Amino acid sequence: VKVEVLPYKDPNRAPLENRIKQLLGIDAVHVFPEDDSDTPASQFISSLGAWLSRELMQFDRIGLAWSRTVYRASFRLIPQNIGPRMCFTPLQGNAGVSIPWLQSNSILDRFASNYSAKAVFTQCSVFTPTDALDTPLEKERFRLLQSGWQGLDAAVFGIGAKPDFNSSFIQEVAGPVYKVLSSMNAIGDLFGSFFDDSGVFFSLPAGYTLASFPISQLRTLPHTICLASGAEKAQAIAVAAKLGYIKTLAIDESAANALLSM
Repeated sequence: VKVEVLPYKDPNRAPLENRIKQLLGIDAVHVFPEDDSDTPASQFISSLGAWLSRELMQFDRIGLAWSRTVYRASFRLIPQNIGPRMCFTPLQGNAGVSIPWLQSNSILDRFASNYSAKAVFTQCSVFTPTDALDTPLEKERFRLLQSGWQGLDAAVFGIGAKPDFNSSFIQEVAGPVYKVLSSMNAIGDLFGSFFDDSGVFFSLPAGYTLASFPISQLRTLPHTICLASGAEKAQAIAVAAKLGYIKTLAIDESAANALLSM
């Protein structure tokens, strides 16, 4: 006897998904229901986790980038006994010390444990002082992070909205570049790299190196899966999709409706 838990798909949502797919020019869109809960047990996260659990089974080497949505989804994955043929690797270094969803290693461990898979961890900080890379230890850590990006089948990541400069997220993640960020017209970020409404990514100030997967290389990967929730993410999603960085989009109803109203 085989028992499977499958994510519920409302057939009435298909027209909405197709409209967004055509609007953005991407391969696939999945819209999941939402509720007022902001916990991993919310309807959106539960549906997202169930869908993602099956979606990733087809891949062998998967890159993960931290985000709040990716972190929350990791709690609602349905166990799949895939084994060591599957490996999860970080797409960026860790950030800060107090926000759990900014820690690549904790997310990697949750995903790998769910699939009985392998994981590669990192000791890099996403914003690395450039002079630190002159030391043998930091240079080797950076090399190991980059080596994990070879031969990826898929990348799973979130996307940031327009920065809220009063948030603990911005102050903790972008501490070294906070003053530069405050003078930008950033509408969102990918992998800690902030961009404007024309898709131009801002450079870090002198003295810092971004320890993350090169954004331009997202176009070369067979599968790029963006997970996002909230209407405030719509503009960033639209720009990233138009630039070819997103092939599959999994979002909640608020983000879906905001995309259609743009």
